[in-house]
Amino acid sequence: MQGVDENDFMAELGPLALGSRLKRLADRLYRDASAALEADGRAMAPNHVPVLACLARFGEQRVTDLTRRLGVSQPGVTRMVLALSGLGLVRVDKAAGDQRQSFVRLTDEGERQVAEMQIGNWPRVAAAARALYAGGGGDFLQQLGHVEAALDQQSLAARIADMPAD
Repeated sequence: MQGVDENDFMAELGPLALGSRLKRLADRLYRDASAALEADGRAMAPNHVPVLACLARFGEQRVTDLTRRLGVSQPGVTRMVLALSGLGLVRVDKAAGDQRQSFVRLTDEGERQVAEMQIGNWPRVAAAARALYAGGGGDFLQQLGHVEAALDQQSLAARIADMPAD
């Protein structure tokens, strides 16, 4: 395999270890994004950024709206919102007529930090990410979207079950 480290057995496994390699890649990117946020004086975790960006773009939303828009589980979104609330970046209010419904919005501090990140951190992160996959041939994000859409149509488990046995 061209470009594969001979000491990287997981890479040698090819498609057999696709999920594990993506997890490993995600862990590396998360660690580096965390360091970048820390260097910018941000106390948040990288996975909080999509929640902030979604609130900045669409305004106040229910947790279920965030879950749908981000494609993350409701418990995952709830944990992120609670963490951001603890940092003073979002506020959670219960709906007047239905205490089961929670609405999330940016606080003034959240709006301030998002505005700063939109002109500082976020463009640098996007440019660095584009540079990472620029030389790989094809559009990595488009390919990733294709895989995600294909999994929406049929899970990997179902695809495996459909494969003929030797």
